[in-house]
Amino acid sequence: MSFVTKLFGGKKVDTSQAQFQPYSISSPLGGSSFDAGAKTGKIQLAPEIQQFMDLYLGGAKELMPSPTDTQFATDISGYGQNLFRQAAGTDLNTQIANEYQTQLGLLQPERTAEDIRLRESLYGTGRGGLGVSLGTGGYVNPEQYGASLARENVNARLLSNIDQLMRDRQIDELQRGIGLYGMGEELRYSPYQQSFGLFSQGASIPGLADPYLNMGIQAGGAAATAGANVASLQERQRQSNLGFWGNLIGGGLSAFS
Repeated sequence: MSFVTKLFGGKKVDTSQAQFQPYSISSPLGGSSFDAGAKTGKIQLAPEIQQFMDLYLGGAKELMPSPTDTQFATDISGYGQNLFRQAAGTDLNTQIANEYQTQLGLLQPERTAEDIRLRESLYGTGRGGLGVSLGTGGYVNPEQYGASLARENVNARLLSNIDQLMRDRQIDELQRGIGLYGMGEELRYSPYQQSFGLFSQGASIPGLADPYLNMGIQAGGAAATAGANVASLQERQRQSNLGFWGNLIGGGLSAFS
C-alpha cells in the first residue's frame, strides 16, 4: 500500500506551523522579545522607564548607612542603655538621706544664728528662765519650743520635697535612657527600611512589562493552536484520501484473484 500513499495521500502534512513561537510585543513602557531557537526571552524597558528605575535603585544604595553612621547610632543606643541601668540601680533611700543631710548642712549656719539671736533676746528680756511643763517631767522655754517645732515642720517638708524630687529625677533618667536607646535603634535600622522601600519600588518597575510578556505568550499559543488545527484537518483529509483509494484499489485487485 506504500504506492497508494505516495500516489493518493497528497503532500505530507507540515506540522511546523503548530509549534509554539511566542510573539515579541512592544509598547511605550517597554516590551518582551523571544528567541525560539535559543529558547530564551527577555523583558525590555523603554529608556525613560529604565532611567526611572535606576534612580530608585541608586537612591536605595545612597540611603544605606556608612560605618560611621552605624557607629554613631550604636553609641547613642549604648549611652541610653547605660543611663537606664544607672537610674534603675539607684538606691533612692540612701540618695534621699544624703541629700537631706546636705540641705540641713546648708541651713545650719542660718539656724545657728537664729538660735543665738533667740537666746540673746530671752536673756536680755529676762525670759530665759521661763519654762512650761509638757507633761514629760521637764520644762521648756515656750519660745524655744515653738522655734524648734517650726524648724521640725520645715525639716519634714524639706524631706518630703527631696523625696519627691529624687523620685521624679529617677523617672526622668529612666525615660531619657529609654528615649536615647530608642533613638539609637531608629538611627541604626531606619536607613535600611527606607533603602528597602526605594529598592522595592524600583524593583517593581520591570513588572510594568509583564502584561506584554503574557500577551506575547498568549499570541504565540493562539497561533500554535490554530496551526495545530490546520494540520489536524490536513491529516484527516489525507487519511480520508488514502482510505478511499486504498479500498478501491484493494477491491479491484481481489476481483482478479
